[in-house]
Amino acid sequence: MIKNIILLFAISILYPQVNIESMRSDKSKDGSWHKIGFNFGFVSGRKSEVMNLNGAYRFDYKKSNGYSGFLVSEYNKEYEKEDGGTINIFTYKGFGHLRLTKTILEHMSFEIFIQKEFNDYIYLKDRLLFGGGLRFTKKPNEKMVFYLGSGIMYERELYSESENENPKKFKSTSYLNHTFYIGENSSMVNIVYFQWDVNDFGTRRILWDGILEFPFSQAFSFTMKINYRYDLSPITPDGDNYFTISNGIILNL
Repeated sequence: MIKNIILLFAISILYPQVNIESMRSDKSKDGSWHKIGFNFGFVSGRKSEVMNLNGAYRFDYKKSNGYSGFLVSEYNKEYEKEDGGTINIFTYKGFGHLRLTKTILEHMSFEIFIQKEFNDYIYLKDRLLFGGGLRFTKKPNEKMVFYLGSGIMYERELYSESENENPKKFKSTSYLNHTFYIGENSSMVNIVYFQWDVNDFGTRRILWDGILEFPFSQAFSFTMKINYRYDLSPITPDGDNYFTISNGIILNL
C-alpha cells in the first residue's frame, strides 16, 4: 500500500522513462547555466516507512554561432523500513544525457545525442543509446511555440527479468512539443514522444509529459509534472502503462 501511494503521489521525480524533450531549456541569450535540484519524500504507515531521495544536475550553453547543448543527469533511490526490521533499498534509477544542436536554417536545426540509463523500477539494468536528427520550430506568437523533431537512434537495452535475444536495435524517434508561456518565467508544456523499431513496428513506445513551472524568484522555481508511458515490445507483449505525478523545487545558479 505504501509503495502504491508513493507511485501515485510522489514528491520526487519518478520517471519510468526519460523524456529528454521535456528537459530542454529555452534560453534566448548566449551564455551558460547550471541547475541543481534536490527532492525528498517520506511516507509513514502502521507497518513500514518509505523514504525517497533524488538529486539532479544540468548544464546548458548557447552561442551566437548557432551551437547549443545541454548535459542533464539524475539519480534516485527509495528506501523502506518495516516495523522492527532493517532498511532495504527497493528501487533505484539514474541517467545521464548529452545533446548538441546546430542551427542550419532559421527554423531548422540538426542535433546529436548520447544517453546512459538504468531503472530498477522497470527492471532495466542498462540502456545505452546514441543518434541524431532534425528539429523544426514554429512560433505563431510570443506566447506560444511548437517544436517537431524526427531522427534515428541506436539503442541497447538489457533487462534483469527477461532473456532479450536482441537487445540492440535501430529505432525511429519523433516528438511534438507545444510550449505556452503564461508569464515572463512561467510556462505550460505538453510533449508527445513516439519511438518504434525500424524493423518491427509492433515494438513501439509512447511518452507524454505535461509540465507546469512557476518561479518564486530568479533563484527558485516550483515544478509540477504528469508523465505517461506506454511500452509495447517482446518483453511487454500486452503493453505496459505507467502514470506518475511529481513536483519539486529547482535551484537556478
